[in-house]
Amino acid sequence: MGSQIQRRLVLGKSIPGLISLWNSNTPSVSRRGPQIVTSAAGTVPDADGNMVPWPVNHPGRGVMVQPAYNNAIPTGRENFATGWTQTNVATTLVDDWYKLSAVADAAAAQYTNVAVVGASATFSCLAKKGSGATDANTWAIRDDTAGTNLITATVNYDTGAIGYVTGSSGVTVTSTGVAGEWLISITVPWTTGNTLRVYCGFRGSAETAGEYVYCKRPMIVASSYQMPYAPPGTSVTSTAGDDDPENGMAYPMDSRMTAALSAGGRFTVGALVYMGASSAEITADTNIISINDTTTGGIYAASGGVLKAFDGVNTCTVTVAGGWAMGETLFIPWWINVAGTNQQIGYKKSAESAITWGAAASYDGSVNPGTHLRWGYTIDKPIGAIQSQVWNKSVGTDAEILALLKYAA
Repeated sequence: MGSQIQRRLVLGKSIPGLISLWNSNTPSVSRRGPQIVTSAAGTVPDADGNMVPWPVNHPGRGVMVQPAYNNAIPTGRENFATGWTQTNVATTLVDDWYKLSAVADAAAAQYTNVAVVGASATFSCLAKKGSGATDANTWAIRDDTAGTNLITATVNYDTGAIGYVTGSSGVTVTSTGVAGEWLISITVPWTTGNTLRVYCGFRGSAETAGEYVYCKRPMIVASSYQMPYAPPGTSVTSTAGDDDPENGMAYPMDSRMTAALSAGGRFTVGALVYMGASSAEITADTNIISINDTTTGGIYAASGGVLKAFDGVNTCTVTVAGGWAMGETLFIPWWINVAGTNQQIGYKKSAESAITWGAAASYDGSVNPGTHLRWGYTIDKPIGAIQSQVWNKSVGTDAEILALLKYAA
């Protein structure tokens, strides 16, 4: 049994040097080894935004790492009728979507007022095209205390493109992965104590009677980042590490990992990460995965789409071409050659087939691992921990570590 733990078995074929493969979506891949642990059991979003019990391991799903947050929209308002003001709009439920229909040839509105505390606010909602022109529907967010429209935007439901009306800064539209369904996300700077008014479906234009659009999952979060969906009125606690009060999660390092980082050893860690914030939204160094903590070494992201790996003294970097968009999945490998005194970090976007490596940098043996390998240690932005790989050698070949990605969700 011990030899099986030390060498992963994939479809009956041993993978030399692979110490741990966390979160595989097939029983053909051995998942023995460290299990992620958290400070308390509970229900948290997984990497797809679904609420799941935790700390149960969910193969193929991963888990979302994020600070605590809550959906400021009150309980019961997910149906776009209760607690929403409707002017010339009718709401019906069709196939799990709420159908918002204009019932007169006049200006139409569907909005709700919510008190939000925080320095910024993000309003998001899933939507898909119903009828009418592709950009007939307008989404807006305003400071209702001041009576000011902070942002309005039209959405093309065929392409997901947005046409700005006012206040274009901070408006983003991303696909949910199903053609024609869009996650509309609007973020604005916020004044604590003011009331937020959000419009969806129709607002401020003369719609034609009978036009309609489909919406669901409305959420307002006191954050500048798009968080995994939580039902209205629901609070989500951070996925805190097992032995620290910060955000993130950790799993125990064993003697094999420690030996791989010891004098004369080799070490490679690969992280498959769902990026909940775009590179443009990250304006300072942000930890993604680390060995024990951010001081003794780990992988992190810096402003402008730069990924870094730090050994405690030296840093190696790689710049992600074009940066990454919110919702991008990056594979981020980092290896150190203790005897050869160098280290290197790379990345692969989800649509790419090969790893892009940065330049090799010095390594002086400063990574002295402690007790845990951590995801999102002290992170204040949402990321998805989908898969991690730990090897007791320097990378080997790119094909070798990429071959294991097919076993992740």
